Amino acid sequence: MKIVLKIGGSILYSGDKINRPLVMEYVEMINKLQERGVSLAVVVGGGRAARDFIGAADYLNVNKSLQDWLGIEAARQNARLFCTAFSHAYPTPPTSYEELMAALMKFNLVFVGGLQPGQSTNAVAAVVAETMRADYIFNLTDVDYVYDKDPDQFSDAKRLEEISYSEFYEIISQNEQNPGTYALFDVVAAQVIGRSNIKLHFVSGRKPENTLAVLDGKKVGTVVYG
Repeated sequence: MKIVLKIGGSILYSGDKINRPLVMEYVEMINKLQERGVSLAVVVGGGRAARDFIGAADYLNVNKSLQDWLGIEAARQNARLFCTAFSHAYPTPPTSYEELMAALMKFNLVFVGGLQPGQSTNAVAAVVAETMRADYIFNLTDVDYVYDKDPDQFSDAKRLEEISYSEFYEIISQNEQNPGTYALFDVVAAQVIGRSNIKLHFVSGRKPENTLAVLDGKKVGTVVYG
């Protein structure tokens, strides 16, 4: 089985510091997946560090592409942190698609940050999943389910346990698509998983064990499918 884990950068921080116990839980969960024979690509978001740099760059009137590059570097640093915990993983986050493809051919554990401006790390995860012909993408962030509208703004928002690609695309197309603000998922990523019919599963990133629960057949979170 081949899986892409997309770990949201926002959950890696507790206040202004890295949430070390949660990072350790992810290391343990990844080890358990590898013991099951799962090939993994783990895409890590930029989180607080990325938003801080992007916000400062925006204040300095820096263009959007350079803002993206700052976010990319933050995501790579977060991914590099995970690399240090696995001696058998590809040793550093790939910086291009060519390097990514070569790494996926030789290693069954690759950690990835950002790759190019104009893409969120969700889009990176989608392209990685397409490249390695993954069975699943697990989106592990502060979102436990997909809702029909923003639950922070609408008290009548409905939780969705299953949703089609077209319905999902309609929901996320209403989100802002700027550096550091790709809420929930971005449209580029949704288009990629739709064309390759990759199952996308949203589960709470605060509970890494949810990934194992889904693979064991339990209903957790929201699944997006064709």
